[in-house]
Amino acid sequence: MASKKRTYNTRLIKQNYCYALDEIARLFSIHISSVRNWIKEGLPLIDRSRPYMAHGSELTSFIKQRQAKRKQPCKKNEFYCLKCRAPRESKNNKASIHIQSKTKLQLKGKCSVCSTTMYRAGSVKNITEYSKSFVIQKMHGRHIIECSHPTLMCHFERTNKS
Repeated sequence: MASKKRTYNTRLIKQNYCYALDEIARLFSIHISSVRNWIKEGLPLIDRSRPYMAHGSELTSFIKQRQAKRKQPCKKNEFYCLKCRAPRESKNNKASIHIQSKTKLQLKGKCSVCSTTMYRAGSVKNITEYSKSFVIQKMHGRHIIECSHPTLMCHFERTNKS
């Protein structure tokens, strides 16, 4: 059987099909006792007689509700800290931006509670919003054309090949 897994692909479930407990266990590669625990947690059965069966639509809604409980949305000025397992603000509200492509960027900050490095994905279109929410320390990956006052940090030499 697979290792401890808490996110399941609900698209594997046929909506108009009745599943026995062992079929559910095989579908998600989990132990049958995990499915029995789901019944104790509230997975509705078709009837309480053997063989125990669950309808596909009920199974889908149960798993989606179970997975939605774990979600913790972050506010504009927060990152999700993997160590604290909660949304947290960065230390002194500081962040650095690393532009990955024309449309994507990554924000990086330190957790205000445990000092763990936190990351957050974002859009290049929203750079002005991020600069309002955070004190931007560094900006990596920007092109010189995008700067209003570019500073040249290189030495240009003319080479004559004559």
